[in-house]
Amino acid sequence: WYDEINGENGDKCAYNYGGYAADGSNIVLHGNHYIVQQEYSNWNNGCALTAYQGNGGYGGVSPSVTIQKGTTLIGVPVSGITSTSQLAASLMGPGQLPAGSITQIQLYHNGAYQTYTPGKGKALPLARTDGVLVTSTVAGTWKPSRTVYTSAPTIQLSPEWNLVAATYPNPGLMTDSIYNQIAAESGACSAGILTNQACSPTISEIRTIGAGGQTIDWKPSPSDATGNATWPQTYGNQVPFTSGMWVYATKALTWTVQGSQCQTVDSSGVCH
Repeated sequence: WYDEINGENGDKCAYNYGGYAADGSNIVLHGNHYIVQQEYSNWNNGCALTAYQGNGGYGGVSPSVTIQKGTTLIGVPVSGITSTSQLAASLMGPGQLPAGSITQIQLYHNGAYQTYTPGKGKALPLARTDGVLVTSTVAGTWKPSRTVYTSAPTIQLSPEWNLVAATYPNPGLMTDSIYNQIAAESGACSAGILTNQACSPTISEIRTIGAGGQTIDWKPSPSDATGNATWPQTYGNQVPFTSGMWVYATKALTWTVQGSQCQTVDSSGVCH
């Protein structure tokens, strides 16, 4: 089902069932056994576990980006920054991080790193969908003043590792939702209701860096002994729209990012 008014789409979580019994059911009502799939939630742009799940908000719609001492994996959530030199100037602009604190900016294309040293090296072109590794001598917050993106990008994924950033929707996506979007757009799966059927492999791993500097490493549920898909899907991790991520693609893929844009956040952290 699809709700044209609110943008909810039940198919985004197709075949995500949560825990289920040996007979394939996951709920019993008046002695009758049923299977109920998870549903998509605009709240966290991911699949809700149950009707009673307390989905955690991202804390607001601000494009502020936390920069750690050391290396931070970011996305550039605003328009108008099209080179690494422009990014460095914005990161170390008035009211931002101290001058000279950003020592290196790295991109990753075609299996190789591209490195820019602010004030020394030649600037690199920067695409909206590039994930960016920023090295800083201090911790701080980058508050870009440009316009936040309000439309979805299309990302080309090459076989093996890709360093990318969705930059949309605000406040972000869940890793399981990213996987489901790519699988659906590529027509990868034909799983049945109670039986596992073959899925063509698409994404085998998504990595990013959490707010505390920890590595977030998400992998889809492994195939069964015959190579067919298994369910439920691994529950996802949050990837804010200000973050970059590593995505391992098993083949060339095209991903048009889906999701509902957060316009306001109320006092309880709920996105509207």
